[in-house]
Amino acid sequence: MTTPDPTGVGTPGATEPRHTHPLTPLAHAAQVLPVVVAAIFFAGGANVGTRVLIGLAAAVVLGLVIATISYLQWQRFTFWFDDSADLRVDSGVLQHNHQKLPLSRVQSVEVNEPFWARLFGLAELIVEVAGTGESRVVLRFLGRQDAHDLRNEVLARAAGLEASTPAAPEQVLNTVPASQLLLSLLIRANTLLLFILSGVLLTTAFATGGLGALSLALVTGGVPLFSVLGEFLRLYGFTVASSPDGLRIRKGLTTTVANTVPPGRVHAVGFVSGPVWRRLGWVRVLVDLGGNPGSGDRNAQGSTVLLPVTTWPEALEVVQRVLPGVDLSAPEFIGVPERARWRAPLQRRRIGVQMTDRAFISQRGWLNQWLTVVPHGRVQSARVTRGPWERALGLASLHIDTVPGPVHALVPHMEEAAARRVLESELDLAGAARSADGPQRWMRDS
Repeated sequence: MTTPDPTGVGTPGATEPRHTHPLTPLAHAAQVLPVVVAAIFFAGGANVGTRVLIGLAAAVVLGLVIATISYLQWQRFTFWFDDSADLRVDSGVLQHNHQKLPLSRVQSVEVNEPFWARLFGLAELIVEVAGTGESRVVLRFLGRQDAHDLRNEVLARAAGLEASTPAAPEQVLNTVPASQLLLSLLIRANTLLLFILSGVLLTTAFATGGLGALSLALVTGGVPLFSVLGEFLRLYGFTVASSPDGLRIRKGLTTTVANTVPPGRVHAVGFVSGPVWRRLGWVRVLVDLGGNPGSGDRNAQGSTVLLPVTTWPEALEVVQRVLPGVDLSAPEFIGVPERARWRAPLQRRRIGVQMTDRAFISQRGWLNQWLTVVPHGRVQSARVTRGPWERALGLASLHIDTVPGPVHALVPHMEEAAARRVLESELDLAGAARSADGPQRWMRDS
């Protein structure tokens, strides 16, 4: 009797288990360099020389510990493709872990180059599939070229092509200039409000000599500055390109990210624009992707940004590649009743809903205005909720649920009967759109 091979090696399409790059332990250990800087400036000591020695000693000890642990993990970490074209990973020092990702359900593939890894010419590959729990694999670290080659192989296998299929050509759709990105971050509504508050507090501090107002101004002014700087570094050089294997997104200054979203993996699209942005004709485009973007990954927010800032015509052109056939040129919205002004006096005229043959479209918001688009086939559930104030006015809010993400399809303060009619119609359209996938469950809450 032949003993089955648990790894699938030797069968068609399977590969031999392999390790990540041998320099991986050193790349992890290099992350203690900030400890050196912190120790030099903040460690106690009579002079600078003493603080430098303390910093060097702390770096050496901590670096050796991290390198040793990382080396043990590196020895036990292997990955390969089985004969079903699925990605397998074995890991764990004290506890052995085995993970299998079906590439037929790939939602996105990222190649990240963190700052410390780039010093060694390394990169990490993140493969995410639809599902919950262990729905992603992080290969940290690979050679830069190996990471890009492996990304191409993952996409090729996911598409049912030969593993050696070269990367598909691409067409650049949009590139965000650094000056436009920085200006857009500085004039966002929340940033401007904090800057205005800081100015008021500074004026009060100088007029009254109050140290409390001055300290608070440093906080209200410093927080948005750090936020702007962090987002600018994360989204610097943002480029969106179209290719046969999906939408390719590149971004980042200190840490670079190259993300590929295969076709048909976008579950919802949201356009958001603040008051100053609207005067400039600017908009940000966000998306809900399959997988588990709410899992706390440090790049989760960045991976849901389709365009950090652009004009409406450019945004619509890119979204047409993501949601082909969805017409957003002139949506005709059904609004909410006049009595909704008692619940939402500022945004009542901006609330509306439309259902086309392909998608559910809604708008809402006053300061930051949202336009949300959900293809019928991506709707997971729909529900109607009624708070105490809404019940008193005979109103209800309609929620269309998709995968977790930054886009929320919400139509607040509708006529209750209208909200229930739209809910029933949307569930029928969603069921018809997904009928090829088998029976679906729809949740109707009231």
